Amino acid sequence: MSIRGENPMAQRSKLSMARSMLRLMQENDYRAISIQEICAGADLARQTFYTNFASKDAILEYYLDDTLEKFKTQVVDRNPGTLDELLRQIFVFCKEHGELSTLFYKQQLSHLVWQRLTVSNSDLRRLLHLHGEGMDEEQDQYLLSFFGGALYGVAYTWMASGMRRSPEEMAALTAALLKAPFPALGISQG
Repeated sequence: MSIRGENPMAQRSKLSMARSMLRLMQENDYRAISIQEICAGADLARQTFYTNFASKDAILEYYLDDTLEKFKTQVVDRNPGTLDELLRQIFVFCKEHGELSTLFYKQQLSHLVWQRLTVSNSDLRRLLHLHGEGMDEEQDQYLLSFFGGALYGVAYTWMASGMRRSPEEMAALTAALLKAPFPALGISQG
């Protein structure tokens, strides 16, 4: 994890607590995990937790922000060019981080992923080339929410099914739904 300008010792402490939390989540319900257990697993004092985080959710947000920064570097900054390639890269990234995705899904914490995604929605807007012609800022936000929500929903369903389909199959399916959702569902647009 590399937060620019942050004290290296604070970075190590945060990373250690995040890893401890993720290990604990593999065997315990998230809601039952205590701050004391997280600190013990990280071999850090309880005060270190409160110096760095306000809550258990804040640990996960910290870890997700780092993962999303990797997503930005691997997908967004490469500018995939086409919707099909963008979707393929999104699903490849999800598959590469499948253990984390599955853990969040099983712990019923996928909403945190969506929240962190929407914190930096300008990247998603740029990536999807979403700019509604003649739309005001509020309408543009609805457009982003529509497409972002659709992508999130498909990825969530894919995780729930054990990611049995390949990233390429998921990209093709999602592209078909995004390009023509009503005919794909057998619903007339008229």
